Amino acid sequence: MENVTTVSRPYATAVFEYALEQANKEQALAFWNDVLLALKVIMETSVGQEILAEHNDHQAEVKNFVDAVLPDELKTNEVNNFLNTVEEHSRFGYLPGIYDFYVSLRENYDLPTPVTIISATELSEEQLKQIGQSVAFKVGRAVKLDVQIDPTILSGIIIKTEDFSIDCSGRKTLENLSAQLTK
Repeated sequence: MENVTTVSRPYATAVFEYALEQANKEQALAFWNDVLLALKVIMETSVGQEILAEHNDHQAEVKNFVDAVLPDELKTNEVNNFLNTVEEHSRFGYLPGIYDFYVSLRENYDLPTPVTIISATELSEEQLKQIGQSVAFKVGRAVKLDVQIDPTILSGIIIKTEDFSIDCSGRKTLENLSAQLTK
């Protein structure tokens, strides 16, 4: 079996991002939590394990079993599409890991995104507020700023998050200029 985290991450991330795109995010996040938890429980039962072992090469049989025991209130077109994808890629054995990773995404989503601001000089509260609001808008969630002063960047700022980095420092500008001149 492949690494559970490696296989589970893209499925959990896709479901999580889909839930975030819905009009009522909290309701969608809770619904998918219920769906994935139910799927995890189903696959961790002795019957689920037995069917998975017997029909590992015939995922349609595993899907039929899941369809038969999944509560009706969790059966939607979106859930069916998800199960079709799981079947197509033979991932029913990874459903517990997908749920676990989804829970991790959900827990981290509720926390502010850490953002490091590196500036050559002290920034005003208003500047920090504007930067914080802009980054929060870009990442789609609250942010927690960690401000560092580093005179070696000469001027400007560097903004770093777990997803991206923006370097608007004087040092970077000079490095780019130097690279262009030495070509």
